[in-house]
Amino acid sequence: MKKTIRGMRSSHYLHAEQQSRIGAWKRQWVWRSELPTWCVLIAIYAGWALVVYHWEQLGKWLGTPLFLLVYVASARAHPRSSYPLATC
Repeated sequence: MKKTIRGMRSSHYLHAEQQSRIGAWKRQWVWRSELPTWCVLIAIYAGWALVVYHWEQLGKWLGTPLFLLVYVASARAHPRSSYPLATC
């Protein structure tokens, strides 16, 4: 039987020290609240909003690359998602 961390089965490739460190992280509120994920989500939506709001001042030559930058950042923030434009 494999070792468990709070009832969950640990992967066989994790060292005992790594398993105990992950177990300690799971007891912290930042791990449970997913605060870093929420911060990335807010930053991505704020980036979209700022580029849209300042589109007239940026112009299409600066606004379009900024949109692409925010698009790639949002796609990288969600690794399971695929690029919708790649399926065209």
